[in-house]
Amino acid sequence: MENNEMNQQQLQAAFEAMRQRALAAEARLTELESGAAAQTPNWIEQLGQITSTIQAARSHEDVWRSLSNGLEKVLGGGRTAVYFKNQTTGQISCPYAHGITRHLRDIFQEKINNYFAADVDLSTPIIVNNIHEADENVLVKIALIDEAAHAYLLIFLVVADQLCGVVAMFRDDTRPFSRNEVVVSQTLGQIGSAAINLLQVNNEADVTIQRENKRNEITHTLSSALDLPTILQNVGRIATELIGADAGLLGLVIDNQIMIFYPHNIPVQMNLRPAAKGRGVAWEIVESCQSMLLDNYMDHPLAQQKWNKMAIRSFIGVPVFTNDECLGALTVFNTSDKKLTRRDLALVESVGQQAGIAIQNARMLAEAKQRAAALVNTLNRQEELDKLKNQFIQTVSHELRSPLGLIYGHAELLESGDLGELTEIQQNSVDIISGRVRMLTDLVDDLTALMAAETQEFRRDLINPAQLLVAMIAEYRMKAEEQGVTINSEITQDPLWLKGDLTQLRRVFDNLISNAFKFTDEGGTLSIRLTIDIPQVIIEVEDSGEGIAAEHLPRIFERFYQVTDKQHRPRRKGTGLGLSLVKEIIEAHRGEVFVTSELGVGTTFRIELPGHEPPSLDA
Repeated sequence: MENNEMNQQQLQAAFEAMRQRALAAEARLTELESGAAAQTPNWIEQLGQITSTIQAARSHEDVWRSLSNGLEKVLGGGRTAVYFKNQTTGQISCPYAHGITRHLRDIFQEKINNYFAADVDLSTPIIVNNIHEADENVLVKIALIDEAAHAYLLIFLVVADQLCGVVAMFRDDTRPFSRNEVVVSQTLGQIGSAAINLLQVNNEADVTIQRENKRNEITHTLSSALDLPTILQNVGRIATELIGADAGLLGLVIDNQIMIFYPHNIPVQMNLRPAAKGRGVAWEIVESCQSMLLDNYMDHPLAQQKWNKMAIRSFIGVPVFTNDECLGALTVFNTSDKKLTRRDLALVESVGQQAGIAIQNARMLAEAKQRAAALVNTLNRQEELDKLKNQFIQTVSHELRSPLGLIYGHAELLESGDLGELTEIQQNSVDIISGRVRMLTDLVDDLTALMAAETQEFRRDLINPAQLLVAMIAEYRMKAEEQGVTINSEITQDPLWLKGDLTQLRRVFDNLISNAFKFTDEGGTLSIRLTIDIPQVIIEVEDSGEGIAAEHLPRIFERFYQVTDKQHRPRRKGTGLGLSLVKEIIEAHRGEVFVTSELGVGTTFRIELPGHEPPSLDA
């Protein structure tokens, strides 16, 4: 945007300069017409047309041709040559000549070169009315005389106070150049200078627009390239083509120790091996994180011999960085005489910045893909292990049920006395067998229930929670009396219903109520509450037992986790699956379970389940 605004201002300035010079030409024309109408030659009448032709020029060639034709009309014939300095390369050449030989053109250029090198008054033309009497270089004088050029006039073309060209007009005789001829020739030279300035500004504007479009393409190319190799292979080419350089390369730092290169338009025989840290100009750019513009690369103290063999001249190097990290160096250079400019440096810097972002993004994307692939592999492995675990549990559960049933049946048979009366020792052994069999049976049932919770292989029936809890409280009344524990209940009369598996929900409340009895001493209380907080059904089981220390609460729902005492021994015997089973069954029913506890006060488990409207009586 700033470049576009600057070019617009330059265009306006160029148009204004041209307008002022046109006004000056018109004023001088008026002066000439009013001063000596009788002696005024016929070119005066054509001056307006000459001026318009110069102003309408669309190329440097058009300017040279129209300016030379106009001057020849002013001088009444003659011959012309235009010498121009290329602002990019600094070279001086003769792009246009009329009526003179190549020999004279070349000899005269040596004279013209001196004006570009010396400090001369650019507002005053050089007039030689008689070459025979002039203090002139011998070779120039001989060449002029040989071609019958006996007088010449030099008009300076000035743009932005800088000499950009010289127009030489040669006359076949020694007739002096009149004041009118000199003044009008100068005026046409000024108009020609304005036309050149306008062409340069227009050309710069076109170049700026082209470069801006190219930079937008670069931004799109680098931002859309997601794989690192593509980015690395293209950065050097992009920067080189953007500024029209001869070649370039990207040096990427690896582990802050070596630099590997990605070249563009560099001969294969250069053998671009990785460069160790501290060797060469590229490493200096990385370590200083500063850009570099050199008119002659070979003059730099760190210039490497292999690059000197390429005869590198103009050189640009910029750091490639992202955030505060320098990733490498981007360099472009010319082996020709074309000089690289500050504007070129700014463009390469912009490529370096975009390349740094693109490289960092590509690296992050590659790392993310690697992590994602590793995670997928881990998840797949975990899924495979889960399947194997479930298969193992199913197999073990199935294989254990039959022998456990047989063992328990024979233990009951022994206890019944049908096989004979048992001694006290035998009876104790049978009791131990029965207890252990019941424990193993409960473990198998818990494992089976956990598997069902994982796969959500539950029925989805409408259940009246009030009826369920009332029935379970009744089942535990006798145990409460035996243990000396009071059961309190607060059951909402018209609750919402639940949708789920009655057997599994009964297992949940069995676990919670039996745990409450297990940890509540004689004289304690156990409270069961059923409330509604639409759309949730809330069930709480509260005891006045031992309570659970705060450090255990975050883990009590983990499988096989058991609360331990100060000696790290389980407080009660069990499998450690009960509360994990509660949590997984409730979550399989799309509910949540919470726990609060205080040592010496008691524990409360709160279950929240989604409620459903009761079935209609007509159903």
